[in-house]
Amino acid sequence: MAEVCVPFIQDGQIVVLMPGSGGSLEFVNVIKKKKVRRDVIVAETSTLPYGTRLKGPGHVWVLINAVHSSHRRLSFKKDSRGNS
Repeated sequence: MAEVCVPFIQDGQIVVLMPGSGGSLEFVNVIKKKKVRRDVIVAETSTLPYGTRLKGPGHVWVLINAVHSSHRRLSFKKDSRGNS
């Protein structure tokens, strides 16, 4: 999927994989391999959105237990010195 999507990525875009299962790492590898220089956020979830129920305005019940993991924003745009 990343091979097909990467040529169309634009600055400021957010790519979310659900569930990711490490797929965001593969997506980032494809971005690097194709030398795409865009300010992009690549993220993934550890659960699926249909594993939740809306309980009321601003209240969601999550049916699936998930372990919290850290996240990081990756930028592939060159800085003023030409470094990525």
